[in-house]
Amino acid sequence: MTPIVSAPAATVTAPVAKPVGRYRWVVVALLFASTTICYVDRQIFGLLKPTLDAELGWSETEYGDIVAVFSLMYAFGYLFGGRMMDLIGVRRGLGLAVAGWSVSAALHGLMSSVIGFKFARGALGLAEGGNFPASIKAVREWFPAKERAFATGLFNAGSNIGAIVTPISLPFVVAAVGWRAAFLIAGALGLIWLVLWLYFYEAPERQRRASAEELAYIRSDGAPSPERAPWLSLFRYRGTCAYALGMLLTSPVWWFYLNWVPGFLHTRFGMNMMASIAPLVTIYLVADVGSIAGGWISSRLVQSGMAAVRARIVAMAFMAACTVPVAFVSGVSNMWSAVLLIALAAAGHQGLSANLYTIVSDTLPARAVSSVIGIGGFAAGICGMFVAMAVGRILDATGGNYMVLFIGAGCAYPRRIAHGADPAPLLPHGNPMTDDALFDLFRSELYTPVVGDVLDTLGLVHQFLPQPVQPMLTGMKLVGRAMPVLMIDVYGMQAQPFGKLTEALDQLEPGDVYLASGGAMRCAYWGEILTATARRRGANGAVINGYHRDTPQVLEQDWPVFSRGRYAADSGVRTKVIDYRCPIEVGQVTIQPGDLVFGDLDGVLVIPRAIEVEVVERALEKARGEKLVRRAIDAGMSSTQAFAKYGIL
Repeated sequence: MTPIVSAPAATVTAPVAKPVGRYRWVVVALLFASTTICYVDRQIFGLLKPTLDAELGWSETEYGDIVAVFSLMYAFGYLFGGRMMDLIGVRRGLGLAVAGWSVSAALHGLMSSVIGFKFARGALGLAEGGNFPASIKAVREWFPAKERAFATGLFNAGSNIGAIVTPISLPFVVAAVGWRAAFLIAGALGLIWLVLWLYFYEAPERQRRASAEELAYIRSDGAPSPERAPWLSLFRYRGTCAYALGMLLTSPVWWFYLNWVPGFLHTRFGMNMMASIAPLVTIYLVADVGSIAGGWISSRLVQSGMAAVRARIVAMAFMAACTVPVAFVSGVSNMWSAVLLIALAAAGHQGLSANLYTIVSDTLPARAVSSVIGIGGFAAGICGMFVAMAVGRILDATGGNYMVLFIGAGCAYPRRIAHGADPAPLLPHGNPMTDDALFDLFRSELYTPVVGDVLDTLGLVHQFLPQPVQPMLTGMKLVGRAMPVLMIDVYGMQAQPFGKLTEALDQLEPGDVYLASGGAMRCAYWGEILTATARRRGANGAVINGYHRDTPQVLEQDWPVFSRGRYAADSGVRTKVIDYRCPIEVGQVTIQPGDLVFGDLDGVLVIPRAIEVEVVERALEKARGEKLVRRAIDAGMSSTQAFAKYGIL
């Protein structure tokens, strides 16, 4: 189902006009395969429901309770699996999860009692809870924002492929070797995938099969941070609660389709396992189309200029509308009419899910994505447990009447859109974002001219550093907290060369911007070793009101540096640092420690910390308004008409 970051040693590279490289799609293929296997292992149980009911004598309540155990353990698997992915990384984390659920899937073939199936089903849920947190994190690491929803839709389509492959193959497997062997075969598939995963997957920076150009394209929104966020701090993000609510309302419905639609077709239309192949394949094939279409719609809206979160919400609203007609399934007498209504609802669910997942990766720091996915999955699993228990009891009480269940399924998704969707920026009044998310918001949606315009309207008309201070490389973008550094001129060798320079470097903190000024600029204030040190400390960049040197060596470290230009003269006998984390003046700008520093191709400006929330909110509104004006002009509106309508020029 279906969302931003201080980056230690992170480079924000220039937006790439056209996608380059292909290895990230290999990653999607691996995630698609793991999701497919996950749903093969999961859906076998639902497809075998009539067989197990008859052979083992289960009631609907007993079957529902087994499903409830899966949901409960899936909840904890999501919660702790998501945290595990953030702690140990996707490569090891997803590998452990798939190994765990493969063994658990095979255990089903050894069970005969309700207790035994509860144990195997619970172990399966606990391990499978890691799949989606890992996959969303991998997409966040391997794709820029404009491709994430589409990539998510592609791997999420694996859930439908698994749901298609299983009903096609399972009847023949069961006929040939029995239902117990079917579980053993399913478990073996996961272990085969594990070998491929360990061979082909690495994080982008360590993946030698990915080109430097593709890595630059992936990082065009800014590099994710390897730092971990405290768990409780995640609830400061609106996206966390919105995502959890969406999962709570919609995931139990999807699990109802997986676990009870085969039983519904058997009860309502007398379909056995073999006869159910075509209807079930139709349902999940259409759901596959919905998954990809939902991601494609929002990705296209983002590419057309719509803000990412708003694009996700628009796509989700459209997909949610597709789920409503399923409420009428129980009143339909024709089997194929019922199948098509369920298929449309499944497509709506999957398209909505692709965007709901992507909202998390859009609006939260990369270091928190898996943990938040886990929190949402936990909420869904706990709710799903009670839903599964209720479904079994309702069916036993009503003699197998599914009407109230499908009505509830049709109502869940519009409620999610009505109550959970909020396209506004995640910067609530009185509750500022964490620095991580704030920095990423600057990188993804803002640029210095629009922020400067907002500062002008607030009466702060001297916030840009002198115009000669420019990025070393076209496209570099920088945002972080100012650590001002004061320099003075010296003449000749000093008892303590460089003054407090090394001390200042060693005091840099993650998210800082080293901002140095002072003296007559007779030499270079920045170079190769300083870059390596600041980068290692986790600083977000350097702004030098002076010159830099060691240009090739600085550039190869792929880290943002802004200066007045190149000059080889060494600072050791010409200048020194006399203080740091102190107020300084650069041109007409007074810079306090902790002020927000923002730089791009058009220059560098400083935002006083006391007003940054207001500035960001106004700048976001203006930036999004400018996109509307541009689209209007592209559509033929005159500039006079556009200014009269929007008040923006």
